[in-house]
Amino acid sequence: MVIPMRTILRPVRRSGQPMSRRALAALVLAGLWLAPATAFAHAFLVRAVPGVGSRVASAPGQLTLYYTEGVVPHFCQVRVTGPGNAAVVVGRPHAMAGHPAVLLVRLPHLAPGRYTVTWHAVSTDTHRTQGSFHFTVAGRGA
Repeated sequence: MVIPMRTILRPVRRSGQPMSRRALAALVLAGLWLAPATAFAHAFLVRAVPGVGSRVASAPGQLTLYYTEGVVPHFCQVRVTGPGNAAVVVGRPHAMAGHPAVLLVRLPHLAPGRYTVTWHAVSTDTHRTQGSFHFTVAGRGA
């Protein structure tokens, strides 16, 4: 159902009294002020080490994921696949001490090749996010 714009913009009547323009403006401004707070209520990945799309000379021993807000490690998942889409057994994600928005994941020795990291995060306010990225281990002589 489509509601005509003139109906949306018509002042709300309560007991036969039109809503004042000031009250309507305050209501609209309050809605705009609260909207960004809801939009950012998710833990988005802002940085990773090794970096997104990076090429590293030697295999990292750990994956570090930085999020926009605190996450609940118990409900987070990190999967890594290597060359030939082979699954890599990684450690359980855990938060960096004193930094609830940073997840650490222990990695085994990685052979040279391209790796894909797929992550699922649950923020402290229970919102879920997910994503993936690649990095490449160049190996010796890179």
